[in-house]
Amino acid sequence: MEGRSGKYIAQLFLEYYYDNDKDILDSIHERDTKVELYNHHKSPTEKELSRGPGANIAKINIPKAGEYTLWDLAGHPENYVTHNMFLRTDDTVFILVIKITDKEQEQEEQLNVCLAAIKSLILKSIEESKSKPTVIFVASGADLVENQRRPLVEVAYAAICKRALERFGKYLNILDENFILDFRKPQHKDMDKLRECLKLGKNEKHIPNLCKKILDAKERWLNSGFPIMKWDAYADKVKEVVDLPDEETRKKSTRALHNLGEIVQIESTRPDGNAIIVLDLQWCSRIIGSMLAAEVVVPYSKQLPKKKMYSSSDLKDVLRGFTDINLLIDLFKELELLFETNEGTEIRYIIPGLLDTNMPITQWKPNATKTICYGRRFQCRDETDSFSPGLFPRLQVRLQRHFREMNRSTADIWKNGIKICHKVEALVYMTKGWRAIHVCVRAEKEGDIQKCYKMLETVTHDVYSVINVTCPGTNIETHILSAHSLRNQRDPENFGYYPLQSIIEAEQKNGKVFHEKENKAEEIGNLLCIGYDSTVIRNLKYHSDVKWMLSDTLEKFSAQMDIKSRDGQIRDDEINSDYEAMADLMGINKDEIIAWKKKCSSLTKCLLSEWSRRWTKRKPSGASPTEDQTMYESTFTNLLKILQEKFCPTDHTVVIIKKMFRNLGI
Repeated sequence: MEGRSGKYIAQLFLEYYYDNDKDILDSIHERDTKVELYNHHKSPTEKELSRGPGANIAKINIPKAGEYTLWDLAGHPENYVTHNMFLRTDDTVFILVIKITDKEQEQEEQLNVCLAAIKSLILKSIEESKSKPTVIFVASGADLVENQRRPLVEVAYAAICKRALERFGKYLNILDENFILDFRKPQHKDMDKLRECLKLGKNEKHIPNLCKKILDAKERWLNSGFPIMKWDAYADKVKEVVDLPDEETRKKSTRALHNLGEIVQIESTRPDGNAIIVLDLQWCSRIIGSMLAAEVVVPYSKQLPKKKMYSSSDLKDVLRGFTDINLLIDLFKELELLFETNEGTEIRYIIPGLLDTNMPITQWKPNATKTICYGRRFQCRDETDSFSPGLFPRLQVRLQRHFREMNRSTADIWKNGIKICHKVEALVYMTKGWRAIHVCVRAEKEGDIQKCYKMLETVTHDVYSVINVTCPGTNIETHILSAHSLRNQRDPENFGYYPLQSIIEAEQKNGKVFHEKENKAEEIGNLLCIGYDSTVIRNLKYHSDVKWMLSDTLEKFSAQMDIKSRDGQIRDDEINSDYEAMADLMGINKDEIIAWKKKCSSLTKCLLSEWSRRWTKRKPSGASPTEDQTMYESTFTNLLKILQEKFCPTDHTVVIIKKMFRNLGI
């Protein structure tokens, strides 16, 4: 942005663990698009972590490439939870830096991790901007390769880059040219080529004129001493600057200012959707940095020690000098960096990103009384997908908030898990390698199945919601956890699971799915919450079995049908003739129904249950019923056919069934 006149300046994001990361910046910077220097990393040493956390912002100029806003993002793991707050990836060039002296397998793994991380962060922006970000591969350490070995090294590195292109070329604009550089030689011709490549990702833009007026006014807004605004308040301030700018113009201008590093717009996690506008980025970076600084980071005079809970005085000691501490704590809650809990009469704070203890496997040991078990697994679809390291800490904060809203407090929390125990026991667990999340619930009584399902749905919603914020480009698959594993295994890493498609295919056959590792067949009805889970109905629609009828629909339908069974009858040993004929088509005779009168609170519930049981028992694997079968298959299609034949198409019972499907969008 030239004198705030509207010229577009691109962003350069820098994430580092190694000193040579800044060597490349120094070399390029002998000096309008956005460039991200995105480095793969290993576990950092104390020296490598000596730079501060947070995000340092500066304007730089790269020769032959242009002017950039430099975002120097800290690379230590504790800070990952904040990256999605700052990163915007429209029209971006990423420079991926690895070490040419590493083993070839390590180099390939490093590129795959980097590319999957980029894809996870940027896909939403790609969809919005209709453009792919550019990726340039750079290897450092050219000076460490012997001349006689250089041709072999170049061939091997080119092959690694080619395979990476084949995997990720669908999602990213990966340049064919790759570089092996000596960062000590900024004038080298290869460094000039790299600068030229930066311009290949160039996409000239001009920011809205409103941006200049907002920036001029921002200095006045900062005098409040707390440079944070909710979107509504910010929008009102903008209206004072320009007469009635429309909402779209405000959003476009705000996004441009975010990309310029002048402000940060953080989307809200609350239902009201009121975004947060940060007017002073360095201020925001300093307070977040001081909160999340690892113990080996030296720029801050005080850091939080790594422990499970922090008192108000712990936080105040670290944040002393930053305006109102209570306002800051509220901000950290909104950003999902921490949550509060009660320890006796004192309020304590938990910062999931600083937890360093993994869940003991004794936390989910077999329990003879808790035999009602259900679970789901959300895993990365393939090698191009990954979960952001910042995903699980934010998910833990989100879950704890919702648990409290459900009047269920957290029983315990670890780096890779969170658990509650309140009538039903629930565990949310991140597997090793951060490739899958397990959601497990168990209870003692069948009457708690609804509570189990509600818990599963709450966690599932939060999982998808947080993934959409922290790694929107990650594709995930849903699997169903084995109930047998949940009852008998203590280590969540060993839980068996079934792909959702296998569940649906098995339901179409004999209602059982076989797990080879467990060497055991399980009934689908024991894996999904019958009466509440609509998975089968949504997939098979009217061809699904009547046992999957949702509980509220079953209650209304049974009440109407039970009236029909008695219509016109007085004696206990009699039943309505139409009801009798209907039951006969289900393979159930009058005498059986009369016998149920003495033990069933609802004849219709017994009728549907027995119809489903008998059909499942007799249904041959993979076979379809023939037209001459006297017993109808227990599907909703046939139930409606029977009802319309024995009663009428507009009968209230027909309306009840069809309404259930309409409510499910079918």
